[in-house]
Amino acid sequence: MNELNNEQNQLQSNEESDQSEQTEAETCSFKQFKERKKYKNQK
Repeated sequence: MNELNNEQNQLQSNEESDQSEQTEAETCSFKQFKERKKYKNQK
């Protein structure tokens, strides 16, 4: 997971600011998706 985050951070710094904001939002919703999946598995 950390390796993926580092890779995304490098990509973000190479992109325009508006594109990196978009990537950040996508990463955020992906985290939420994983959390929801984890929660469903616990039930």
